[in-house]
Amino acid sequence: MATTIYIRVNSDGDLTDYSPSPQDPEYWPGFIETDTNNPAYVAWYNTRDPFIKSTLPVPGT
Repeated sequence: MATTIYIRVNSDGDLTDYSPSPQDPEYWPGFIETDTNNPAYVAWYNTRDPFIKSTLPVPGT
C-alpha cells in the first residue's frame, strides 16, 4: 500500500528530503511503497514526474 509523502529534490532530480506533510513549496507530492525486491527499502515516486523512482531505507529502521 502506498503512503503519500512530500519529497524535495535537488537540481539533478535526486531526493534530498521527504516529509509526511509539505514544509515549503519546494516539496513535491509523491508516494512511497514497500520495495518488493528489498523489504528494508521503500520505493518513492514523484507524482510531478512519475518516471522518477528511487529507493530509500525504510524510516525508523
